[in-house]
Amino acid sequence: MVLVTGEAGAGKTALVEQFVTSPPVESRVLAGLCDDLRTPRPLGPFRDMTEQVGGDLRRVIETASVEGLPDALLQELTRPPHPVVMVVEDAHWGDEATLDAVRFLGRRIEGFQALLLVTYRDDEVPADHPLRLALGAIPAANLRRVRLGSLSPRAVARLAGRSDIDDLYELTGGNAFYVSEVLAAPSGEVPHTVQDAVMARVARLGGKGRECVETASVVPTRAEMWLLDESGASAGIDEAERLGVLRVNVDAVSFTHELARRAVERSLSVNRRREINRLVLDLLIEKDADLARLAHHAAESQDSAVVARFAPAAARRAASLESHREAVAHYEQALGHSDRFSEEGLGDLLEEYARECYLSGHHDRARSALLRSVEIHGEKSDLERLGVNLTLLSDVHWFLGEGKEAESASIKAIDTLEGQPPGRALARAYSQRAKLAIEDRRADEAILWGERAVELARRLDDSDVLVHSLNVVGSARWMIPPFDNALLVESLALAREKGLAQAVGRAYANLADGYIHVMDYARASPYLEEGVRFCEEHDLVTGCNILLAGRGIWHLEQGRWSEADRDVRRPVASGDVSRISALWVIGLIMARRGDPNARSVLEEAHEHAKRSGESRNLVPLALARAELAWLGDDLVAASKAASPVLGIALESRSPRWIGETALWLHRAGALDEVPSAAAEPYVLQIEGRWREAAARWATLGRPYEEADALGDAPEPEPLLAALPILDRLGAVPRAGKVRRRLGEMGVPRVPRGPTEAARSSPAGLTARQTEVLRLLAEGLTYRQIGERLHLSAKTVDHHVSAVRLKLEVRTRSDAVEAGRRLGILPAEDGEPTRPT
Repeated sequence: MVLVTGEAGAGKTALVEQFVTSPPVESRVLAGLCDDLRTPRPLGPFRDMTEQVGGDLRRVIETASVEGLPDALLQELTRPPHPVVMVVEDAHWGDEATLDAVRFLGRRIEGFQALLLVTYRDDEVPADHPLRLALGAIPAANLRRVRLGSLSPRAVARLAGRSDIDDLYELTGGNAFYVSEVLAAPSGEVPHTVQDAVMARVARLGGKGRECVETASVVPTRAEMWLLDESGASAGIDEAERLGVLRVNVDAVSFTHELARRAVERSLSVNRRREINRLVLDLLIEKDADLARLAHHAAESQDSAVVARFAPAAARRAASLESHREAVAHYEQALGHSDRFSEEGLGDLLEEYARECYLSGHHDRARSALLRSVEIHGEKSDLERLGVNLTLLSDVHWFLGEGKEAESASIKAIDTLEGQPPGRALARAYSQRAKLAIEDRRADEAILWGERAVELARRLDDSDVLVHSLNVVGSARWMIPPFDNALLVESLALAREKGLAQAVGRAYANLADGYIHVMDYARASPYLEEGVRFCEEHDLVTGCNILLAGRGIWHLEQGRWSEADRDVRRPVASGDVSRISALWVIGLIMARRGDPNARSVLEEAHEHAKRSGESRNLVPLALARAELAWLGDDLVAASKAASPVLGIALESRSPRWIGETALWLHRAGALDEVPSAAAEPYVLQIEGRWREAAARWATLGRPYEEADALGDAPEPEPLLAALPILDRLGAVPRAGKVRRRLGEMGVPRVPRGPTEAARSSPAGLTARQTEVLRLLAEGLTYRQIGERLHLSAKTVDHHVSAVRLKLEVRTRSDAVEAGRRLGILPAEDGEPTRPT
């Protein structure tokens, strides 16, 4: 997979066209474009390939169904002749389904006699752009990048045929398209803007040529010949081509660049632009054109009746193709003309819109739409629809961390639906109530409501609700002794069998969470990795965030704090329910590293947790705040933080929560007796059996806790053994406590901690180690690095070994990759990857 990137006008299309018309070997070329529509066509570039591809892929595209698309794409790559070159241009405009397909192919391209060539404007693709997320899921080994920069002054001078190009270079910045447009301007002078250059050329056209160009300008990417013929604008094609304004192909015309099209379109008066769009729209309606195109021209013609007709249809088409973001955009177009719908029709539209917002992670928008829809259905006394909306509203509130509101909506949904004949809506409402209980660690209540949902779902033969309910009941049984996860495993298998993507992601998350909670990290690992991969491939934004937050906890507890920090950066920026756990991870790492901002991060997370009202958030954050207070020798604050959650921990019957709460109360001098249900390692620490506790923590794979237990010892040797572990982690406050105790014991030579420079590195690398890593990234040998730094090869070897140890990798190439991932090194395209 080759990514050709650069700013608009850098020459990406020209490079690709040159390659596919004169390839190094004879190839079968499949090419398509993403369009600059208000809302992109679902699977736009693959629709362009319809006439070029085999039967399976053509059938999938023509039937507008994503079912079978992955297999059809792979079959197309295996179909002779080979090699196959598949081109997807302007992927920054790609719809959700297209980006899913690109990600799918990119992950599997290795082993095929094929090249996937993707172009996009990297200056229009920020870090959170869906295209970035899609490309981020593709293995680096499958990718090559070609970035087109600006032309040099020498190149511009060569194109201009003169050396006095200072004004020209200042205006164009070396952009290839801008240079060519300015040089083609008829005046012979450098215009003030590129738009002036484009319009100067258009001004030379006669009436028919100008009409043709203006008509083509409102059609993004390319205008079909039949469209120009039937609009009466085709008579000016030859003149527009002769003056270099349009490029003419067999069945369509296009501008020399999309920037030129926009320049002409922007030059049109409001009325002229509306007039042409309406004409184009009428012709496209007669041809039964793609719904996304119809919705685009309806919006551009500013005809609210036509927008109300086509935007909802385009939204439903996009939703059926799992292009949820595009569906949201179309629904918003329609809702902008809400006066065109009846009250009942508006309620239905809001419900559909809310569901697409929910699926694409826009929970705040979903909440607003559902509140209005609930109001409409309540007024219309449509009780079943009202119950359905209330159940979804409850889930949306939950995703937004609004626990009380979620509970209220759930109760109202059940009250509304229990008066109706029992059906799917009631089963789903029971399942939602069970979910809220399990998220609050009310296991018995979750089992009660969940089993009602399971019974009704089995009676109705409803796989969707059954999978959700099995997941909830399984999670509840997984939480309490004897920790049985059989129903969760069954839920995952059934969800995969039925193709229920969201349920699959939920099952992965709950299985991983359960194993992390019982500190079985090896068994949690495959569920985390497979779950993240599955959610990325199916564009389950919130599910992926929840799993990434879970993987952050997994790393944190095993002492891989830099990896934990990296994993939770996306969830912490999400604004959904995963943000609380992510903030907890970041805040706890900061507390353990002595960062003065730890308190504010944990307080922010605690405020979100209080709003959610869920014990799964409240307990860990209370204990993190207790730990922070204890590290600062504030025992009163530690007791104040931990005391309120002891009852919650005991009610949850979680040995881990009970034990950890008891430990912090013990350290704060506020524990009367050790609860019988507390987990063993905590009990050992409370009882002063530090050696057994440290051994147990080491067996579990939790180095910080191991060192913490050693730090409780009454003799120097275990304290001295704790220091290297704490120093490696960068746990400055806890290491400081250990060093103070060693000093109080009269130990003459207490080892010093790492320098400030080492602590400031994301992985604790020293300045020298960072320098060595940078030279490794340049591909230098140990001897060459030694010569550069005036060190022996053996010394370099020692530095590299230390780097690998701190980065927790095995090879030098892995060390370089980890360095780029953590932001110690710049990414391959030259940009740092570490979030700021």
